[in-house]
Amino acid sequence: MTLLLFGPIDPSSNTCNVSESAITLTRPSSGSTAYAICLAGNGLDPSFTYSIAGSQSSDVTVSNPQSFAGSLVEITLTVSSAAAAGPRTLVVTDPNHDRAVLSGAIDVE
Repeated sequence: MTLLLFGPIDPSSNTCNVSESAITLTRPSSGSTAYAICLAGNGLDPSFTYSIAGSQSSDVTVSNPQSFAGSLVEITLTVSSAAAAGPRTLVVTDPNHDRAVLSGAIDVE
């Protein structure tokens, strides 16, 4: 299993803008904001566990993994207004406990 590309989903056109660069997520002034993100890679499945790792992992959460546009996986990242600024690592774990990791894939501003 590998993670190759990722990017935000444009809600107006329902398209994925994949790249190899970090995705910048802006903290809301209050409450939380949800962002739809797509992932491309080999062997990905929506049934796998998608998570954020790191010392500040609880202020950005992952939910709703699902298939998107055939071979992609869509996840929802929710950023709290209390989220600390800085990079986050995206982790995908399959049922055999194999992992694919994208260090610094998410940047919270």
